[in-house]
Amino acid sequence: MFDKQKGSKQTTPQAAVTPASPPAPTPSSAAVASPQKVAMIGSGIRVSGDVMADSNLKVEGIIEGRSVESSHDIEVAESGRVVANIDAKVIRIGGEVTGDISGAEKVMILKSGRVLGAWSTVSPIFSASTARPAFA
Repeated sequence: MFDKQKGSKQTTPQAAVTPASPPAPTPSSAAVASPQKVAMIGSGIRVSGDVMADSNLKVEGIIEGRSVESSHDIEVAESGRVVANIDAKVIRIGGEVTGDISGAEKVMILKSGRVLGAWSTVSPIFSASTARPAFA
């Protein structure tokens, strides 16, 4: 159609291109565990109100409200502060929480974590380096 040599019927041989099949995935610890989405409230962020997450939630900032809920995991990092009740599958406390916490599977309170409130879970875990539970 856009041939400069309109009358010429010359064809250029083209190499047959076969798509390379991707290598078969090998199982590894990273491949076996499905990646989870993580919502983050970063340091310097302050949220006032209730928080509901359909993914894992990491709090490095401040949440003040009635409840923080997730159908997955919630982590309050060392720099994080939550003034609300927390309800999630797994809760990991490294910062400060003022409110009741309820972990459907487990609650982990790290050495740096402080909790002022009641908690309930089937599997409590306290940081091995603390001599006592880290309650305020």
